Amino acid sequence: MSFLRPYETHAVPTEFMLLGRNKDKIVSVDEAGRSILYDVAEHAVRWLPNLKGPKFACCVSLTVGDNLYVMQAKPRTEKDGGCGCGGVKKQQCFEALVHSVGYDRSGGAITAYAVVGDSHILVSTERYGTYSFDLASSTWSTVGDWALPFRGRAEYVPEHGLWFGFSPSDDGVLGAWELSTVVTQQRPPVARVSREGFSVPEGFFSHVVHLGTGNLCVAKLFEKTRRKTCDEYCCIWETTRRFGMLTGVEVQRRGKQLDIIKHKSCRCSFGQDKIPCSVF
Repeated sequence: MSFLRPYETHAVPTEFMLLGRNKDKIVSVDEAGRSILYDVAEHAVRWLPNLKGPKFACCVSLTVGDNLYVMQAKPRTEKDGGCGCGGVKKQQCFEALVHSVGYDRSGGAITAYAVVGDSHILVSTERYGTYSFDLASSTWSTVGDWALPFRGRAEYVPEHGLWFGFSPSDDGVLGAWELSTVVTQQRPPVARVSREGFSVPEGFFSHVVHLGTGNLCVAKLFEKTRRKTCDEYCCIWETTRRFGMLTGVEVQRRGKQLDIIKHKSCRCSFGQDKIPCSVF
C-alpha cells in the first residue's frame, strides 16, 4: 500500500497512526485533516471523518483500546495566535477519532508520552512538567513539575509490566520504567533496567515496537550525506540518503532482575531524499 501526498508541498507531513486493539489498521491524515483507514486484514481502504482541525506540526498519536487519540506535538490555544497558516486562528490540538475534547494548556512542545492502562495518557512538555489525561472524565490534571525520564513514546510490554523507551539525554540507551505509579502516586518513575549500545551515526529518530512474548524491535531512522564533484571539479553538490536500522531485542527476567539482550540488526534504505516521518 502506497500513500501519496495530495499537494506538492513538504511543509506539513502526512501522518500515519495505528488503530484497533490488535493494531491492525492504519489511519492516514493529510495536512487538511482528511483521514482514510487501511485495514490490513481485509486489504481494504475506508473513508473516515475529517479531523476537527488540521495539525500543523507532527502529531502525537496513541491507541487506547479501540480508540485513537491525536494530539498536536506543539499544542497552542487560540490566544497564542493560532498557526498563522492560511488565516486559520483556532486549532483543535487534541482529538479522539470520533469526538474531540479540548486541550487548554498552551506552550511547550511534547517531549514524552505514554498510555497507562486503558485509563490515562501521560505527556511531558518542554517547560511545564508532566500531565495526565483521564479518558473516562476527559479532563487534564497536573502530575508534577518534572519531566518523564524518556524521550518520545514509551511502549508498554505486558509480559514484564514495564514501559520501554529511550533516555532523553542519550538516544543510544534503552530503558524500562514502571509508569502506573506516576498516575496513582504522582511521583517520577525509577528506571528498572537500562542498556547501552543502540546508537547509530547521526541518528535522529528512535522508536520501540513491542513484538509480543517480551520481545522488542528498536527502529532507528538516520541519514548519510555525501559530497560529490563534477569531472572538472568546478561544481560541488551533496546527496542525502536515508536509512532505517531495525534491531531485535529480547528481554529476559531472572527472578527480580531483567536483562536486555541485543540481537542482530538489519539496514533498510529509503533512497535519496526520502524518509518516513514515523514508524510504528
